[in-house]
Amino acid sequence: MNEKNHATNIEDTSTQESHNEDLKTKELDVSSTKELEDKIKALKKDLDTANKSTLMALADLENIKKRAEKRIIENHKYSLKSFIEALLPVLDSMEKATLFNAQSSESIAIQEGIKMTSKNFSGIIDKFGVREINPINELFDPEKHEAVSMLSDNNMDNGMVSKVLQKGYEINGRIVRAARVIVTQNN
Repeated sequence: MNEKNHATNIEDTSTQESHNEDLKTKELDVSSTKELEDKIKALKKDLDTANKSTLMALADLENIKKRAEKRIIENHKYSLKSFIEALLPVLDSMEKATLFNAQSSESIAIQEGIKMTSKNFSGIIDKFGVREINPINELFDPEKHEAVSMLSDNNMDNGMVSKVLQKGYEINGRIVRAARVIVTQNN
């Protein structure tokens, strides 16, 4: 019987050891599961942070792109402004030449040529968005007009432009040159 008891003891010890290992494995599994869950939570948090950062970077990139497109459009619209400013005295001179009272047939022909050239010139700058400001009989607007003088005229209301000394011009709504005018001021 000793052998039987010994065999039973060995079996019991083996079973006990197996049971202890199962408990250790379960404890490891529980602690490993807890650790894994914590790691998963941490990784999810990191992923959320990375996603938010990515979305913010994409939004910033989109804003930069929109600002750049807007600048390009603005630069395109107003790139001609300084060029037009430089050409306006030429247009003014041509318009003044057309007012000259020509006497001879030769001077009349020259004046007609100047009128056609002036008209063509005005047509070309008009195609590029340049608009004439000729405010005769309009209310004085300090944004578009430069008052050179005041004049009493009982036929006009106060603040009306009675005479334009020099036409103004604007390009795409931006003033290139204000119109120089005389404004009515009645006492």
